[in-house]
Amino acid sequence: PFGLVFGAAFGTMLFISGRRFSVGTNRVLLTALGLTSCLYAILDIKSDVLDRPHLESDAAMLAELTGIPAMAWG
Repeated sequence: PFGLVFGAAFGTMLFISGRRFSVGTNRVLLTALGLTSCLYAILDIKSDVLDRPHLESDAAMLAELTGIPAMAWG
C-alpha cells in the first residue's frame, strides 16, 4: 500500500510541477531525481557485492525457482 500511495503522490507532484513551474525549475528537479537514482544504484551494488557477499543474488534465486540460468536474469 505504501508504494502505491507514494508512487501516485509522487507522480501527481511531478505532473503538477511540469504544468506550473518553469523549464529551469523542472530541469533541476528532474536532474536531482536522476542523480539520486544513479547514486543509489552504486550504493546498492556496493551493498550487494562488498558488504554482503555471502548472500545469494536475486538472479541465482530466480534461477532456482524457474530453471532459467542466472545469466539470463542478469
